[in-house]
Amino acid sequence: MCCEFPMGVKIKEPKKNWTGNVLSFSFKAKTNFINTSLSGKITVTDSLVVLKSDLSANVTALISEDKLQRIINDLLDELFQPESDYNINKINLQMN
Repeated sequence: MCCEFPMGVKIKEPKKNWTGNVLSFSFKAKTNFINTSLSGKITVTDSLVVLKSDLSANVTALISEDKLQRIINDLLDELFQPESDYNINKINLQMN
C-alpha cells in the first residue's frame, strides 16, 4: 500500500520489529519546514487490531489529531474489509 501524505510529508528511516503479536514501529516524517519522529505499537489478536502512538506537537501542527485518526481508521478499514472477521478497534493516539 502506498499513501500520499498531505503537505509534502516524506517518510524517512522506517523501522519495524515484531515481538509475538505486537509490531513496534518508528519513522521520521519530514517536510520542508518540520522534522519529527513518530513511534508506536500495533497489537493484533484473533479479533482486534489496536494501534497506539504518541504524537508530538510537530505532528499536530501539520494535521489535527482527529483528522489523523480518521485517515488511519480509513486505512485500517480498507485493509480489513467488512467481510473480515476482524473488529477494528479505533485508534488511541496520545500527544507528548
